[in-house]
Amino acid sequence: MAEPRPFLTEPAICLNNAGGVQIATPPRLNLIVGTQLMAVKLVLPAGFDHPWHNHPEHESMGVVVRGRVRMRIGDDDIELGPGDVWHHPVGVFHSTHAPQEAWVVEMHSPLRPDLVGLRDKE
Repeated sequence: MAEPRPFLTEPAICLNNAGGVQIATPPRLNLIVGTQLMAVKLVLPAGFDHPWHNHPEHESMGVVVRGRVRMRIGDDDIELGPGDVWHHPVGVFHSTHAPQEAWVVEMHSPLRPDLVGLRDKE
């Protein structure tokens, strides 16, 4: 049987700022970029907080792979575990908290220039 692959392949990028919001406990991420859609594999450290913000130019969907995250999307507070999914439409305010380390995959459309720019700096 093959060895399991790590969730993040090298090199992982450390993200200190996303969507113009400073992140005190930064996640590590890998990017998969297409022409109109991108996926971001993230390892959120325990205590991760991405404060209330919005993205007026794209929508996002995601799935929790491991751990738990708490999100506020618009007026809804949700707690998500492995296999749970979320969606926030264009412009909807949202925040994320990971009380423990969590692995998530997030998809964005259209492409996020702030994240694509990180890949291009590697």
